[in-house]
Amino acid sequence: MPSKTSSNRLPFIFSNFWGDWLLHVVVWSLLLLICGYRGWDWLYFSGADGSLWIAVLYGYLFNALLFYGNAFYLYPKLYENHRKAFWILSLAYLFFCQSIEVLIDGAFGSFLIRDPNFSATLPLAAGAFWITLLINALFWGLGIAFHLPLELIRKKREHRNVLREKLEAELAFLRAQINPHSLFNGINNIYHLIDQKPKLAKETLLQWSELLRYQLYECREDYIDLDKELLNLQNYISLEEIRKGENTVITTTFPFSKEKYELAPLLLIPFVENAFKHLSHYPKKEDNTLDLVLQIEKQQLRMDVSNTFQEEQVKNNVLEGGIGLENVRRRLNLIYGDSYKLKIHKEGGRFVVRLELPLKRIG
Repeated sequence: MPSKTSSNRLPFIFSNFWGDWLLHVVVWSLLLLICGYRGWDWLYFSGADGSLWIAVLYGYLFNALLFYGNAFYLYPKLYENHRKAFWILSLAYLFFCQSIEVLIDGAFGSFLIRDPNFSATLPLAAGAFWITLLINALFWGLGIAFHLPLELIRKKREHRNVLREKLEAELAFLRAQINPHSLFNGINNIYHLIDQKPKLAKETLLQWSELLRYQLYECREDYIDLDKELLNLQNYISLEEIRKGENTVITTTFPFSKEKYELAPLLLIPFVENAFKHLSHYPKKEDNTLDLVLQIEKQQLRMDVSNTFQEEQVKNNVLEGGIGLENVRRRLNLIYGDSYKLKIHKEGGRFVVRLELPLKRIG
């Protein structure tokens, strides 16, 4: 999140310092030319003798003090945390500047009418009071209004940063859960081999350590090379074939593409894990089948996974999978939003998953 210092700092309209101040100079110069036009007269000040220019110049000084005092000091310092103090001090500042300016108006007016004792100062000041107050209040209000769109932009940026950090933290948590889940499945696989085929169990353990190395060290980036992800998936299937291959028919089709693509890591393997987890175990090998087909079309990866299951699995409501699928659904929503498609259903004694993901082209 932005620090307290950065959140109180006034953001500029343009992207660079000199561009901001050039805009201010241009606006003030235009207003000065309009209000100091030679053909205009105001109260006892005339454009013909130059007195109007003098009144406009010191009037603009007070207008600028009110605008920049609010915009650059009082509002940034007080408004967010001390609103009551801001309004009290800001209004007091308005009436202080207003009082000084009208007294100068009165004194300058007395000088113009050649009053040696300046006895007309207060009556002339009173005559200028309401018009001057209207102008000063306008610039005072503009100093506050100057912050309104900037404040909206700042709050929107802060909200976006908070939301992004929240999503990143949640995504990191979900990714961290994948490793223990895969480890749990892998240990079960090796456990079944230790007594029956210790040598194969040893080789399997080495293969499984390679899978964990991939998940722990190569999947730290937000996106990873598709070829690496598919190789990891092939390694996992090879390990499952060791455990279930004798009683299962497993067919896989992996894509080939000359183009290089990236995708978010560890999104494919939970669906394959789930397929193996809930694969049927009928006596006949040909009744227990798992099919995996991956295709790349128009910068989209499509994965179709299907496996046979048994009716008692439906009754026990285990087809939706638990931690693995629950996490991967959440990760898909966080990473891809509405740009992915996922359909999970039962069809003709098979549990079917179709996942479509957009790919990022490398280079």
